[in-house]
Amino acid sequence: MNKQEAQQQIQKLVEKYQRIAETGKIKSYNEAQTRNEFIEPLFEFLGWDMRNITTDNEVTTEENVSGGRVDLAFRFNNIPVFFLEAKALKVDLEEGIKNSRYRRNQLFGEVVIAERFRL
Repeated sequence: MNKQEAQQQIQKLVEKYQRIAETGKIKSYNEAQTRNEFIEPLFEFLGWDMRNITTDNEVTTEENVSGGRVDLAFRFNNIPVFFLEAKALKVDLEEGIKNSRYRRNQLFGEVVIAERFRL
């Protein structure tokens, strides 16, 4: 997928989010749906091998980190470069970050998907 195609696919994700936000369906999205319909496609469009088809362990799930688990670990040359903790679209962003940090006592950055994105 080239850059222009990736941008078009990401735009479709944004439009889908806007549609479900306008209809109030965000409240029905759980974490698994959020991850399946938004998070994983987004990172695929950004070039990550989410299914590890061509690169073994580029993205791992339920990774043990600091005595807890993160939903996704993204690796470059088999070295973790960032971790992602997914949350349902209905979860308040600030509360999701607070709960994730408290639960794991982590000092590394998190990506939390809620009603907006934060890196």
